[in-house]
Amino acid sequence: ITDISGVQNCPNLKYLNISHTKAKDISVVHNLPLELFMCIGGVVNYEEAQAVKAAIPDCWITYTGAAGQEYGIGWRYNRDKTRTEPYDKLWDIFNYGAYWN
Repeated sequence: ITDISGVQNCPNLKYLNISHTKAKDISVVHNLPLELFMCIGGVVNYEEAQAVKAAIPDCWITYTGAAGQEYGIGWRYNRDKTRTEPYDKLWDIFNYGAYWN
């Protein structure tokens, strides 16, 4: 994936993961009500991540190079270590509790 411009047509989008893609212009997310933006794997640099953070201050952003970010915080777990809504759904769908409880 190199073009994510279609997401601008998703005015209610809360979670977006473009990790390990070749997305070029991420400025299209600036006007979205994102709560979680995952862009791991060299998709964005520090400056681009900061621009998203400035545009969407309440959005949790996880990207490669984020010093001090704990593993899983952002897409798997909230800051209080509870599961995020999307991860909680995956947990139920794939019956993760049978393996990790």
